Amino acid sequence: MNHFGRNALLGVVSLVLLGCGGGSGGSAEQPTGPTVISCDVDLPNYQPQPGQPEIRLLGDKVTVLNVGDQYVEPGVIAMDPEDGDISGQVLMLGSDKIDMSRVGDYFLRYQVKDSDGTPSLAEYRIVRVVDGEQVSRYSPRLFSEMDAIWEFYEQLPVDFGQDPNKQYPLLISNHGWMHSKTFDAGNNLQAMNETNVVKMFKSLQWDNTLPFIVLAPQRCQSELGDHVTARLNSFVEWAMRNYPVDASRVYMTGLSNGGFMTWDYAQKYGDKLAGAAPIVMGYWHDICPVKQVPIWAFTAENDTSIPASHVINAVETLRQCPDLGVEPKLTVFSRGGHLIDDEIYSLEFLGEGLPEYDVYDQSIFDWFLSHQRSEH
Repeated sequence: MNHFGRNALLGVVSLVLLGCGGGSGGSAEQPTGPTVISCDVDLPNYQPQPGQPEIRLLGDKVTVLNVGDQYVEPGVIAMDPEDGDISGQVLMLGSDKIDMSRVGDYFLRYQVKDSDGTPSLAEYRIVRVVDGEQVSRYSPRLFSEMDAIWEFYEQLPVDFGQDPNKQYPLLISNHGWMHSKTFDAGNNLQAMNETNVVKMFKSLQWDNTLPFIVLAPQRCQSELGDHVTARLNSFVEWAMRNYPVDASRVYMTGLSNGGFMTWDYAQKYGDKLAGAAPIVMGYWHDICPVKQVPIWAFTAENDTSIPASHVINAVETLRQCPDLGVEPKLTVFSRGGHLIDDEIYSLEFLGEGLPEYDVYDQSIFDWFLSHQRSEH
């Protein structure tokens, strides 16, 4: 038995939340360590480092309860290479936000420092409160509750957490130019409310029977570049660490400026992707590194913002790369203009597309799920 097993009982935190609303006890406090409160941070590393204390959750990563139930905190254990068992010093954030009287998805965050002041990586538990078959449809995730590099909207599948051993495909949705924090005066994801994906979340048009964990992050700036794509990769790594993600089924999509981000991520970090769908945006860097990533690109011939030729040229160039792994798909709609992502995601345009290109003949979600990254 390893040291976590030997010391498991020492890490149990006593915490019960009742159906009357949120409550806290035990070690439910603000965690130590670098709590992100703004975009002005260095690129974080979400991988464990030598000498760093480690926290392990007791119980399930996702806890599903009915409205009116009691939440009993299973606890955590924490070990440090020098200090040994430091479970009693673990601090927890988020218990005061859990409301057992209504449907919701809640984060609990755990963190600890060792005697040298070295912080652990944060660990998270998700508490899903349901009312029969009714589940939360989406959640905004702010810097005040988590340490991802960007704030984001979250949409979870309807069966999320019912099987504690199940892993889910992850879909990252990248927004366009006008939706970064540059345009967010309220600093609470307000600019994201105008993205078609978030509108679909909030209007309940998004099909939550789809198996994806869907995360729509808000970038801190609209400008693009290698450093921004590196931050997107940091966000993906954070998500893969903190949600029950099937690492072989990570997908990405994005509109316009977010479409370029999708191309660029596939070019630089394609070994993480099982498929990508850039929308109304081409790519003008070396595209051949994308060749091992399944691509389905979309555009409209009446797009007056980004000419369809930009997308067509990108796909034609990709098709000419040597040792092409997967033949990319290209759909050109006759209508829709620049903002066609909701028609794609809602399947309104299913069956459409100019015949000289690939007709939109399969749900983009079914197409994603038909691709799975093989282990290297």
